[in-house]
Amino acid sequence: MSDPTVVTIAPEALQMILNLARQEPGDEEYGLLIEVTGISAGKFQYELAFSPIADARDRFVLERHGDLGVMFPASDIEKLQGASLTLTDQGLAMENPNSPATPAIGAATGDLTGPLADQILQVLSEQVNPSRYIASTSAKLPIL
Repeated sequence: MSDPTVVTIAPEALQMILNLARQEPGDEEYGLLIEVTGISAGKFQYELAFSPIADARDRFVLERHGDLGVMFPASDIEKLQGASLTLTDQGLAMENPNSPATPAIGAATGDLTGPLADQILQVLSEQVNPSRYIASTSAKLPIL
């Protein structure tokens, strides 16, 4: 892709990323790989890393931001569409207008024949807050 279409990168953030990419070892061209790694507090979580463009070309979608190649897994494009990467006092920040879909609450499962308190706890743990029992794979946006 020649025009930025997925993520906008602010000029000062772009310059910082380019400076860091130039410090990568070897003579190959490195690009910024952006992946959605999970969900936390109702927002997508991201991982940013430098990756040789030649190695990632077949596995990721590539777009150009001037001299910087930015790569995304095809499955993350819809989640990242319209997002912007800016430089703040704390480092890089991803501003994304997209939110993860709210999980659907299915019908209660299991046996609801115990005392009322047990039934309520079962509904709460299985239907209202099931993520409490799922291991989190989200990662915080690293500061480059």
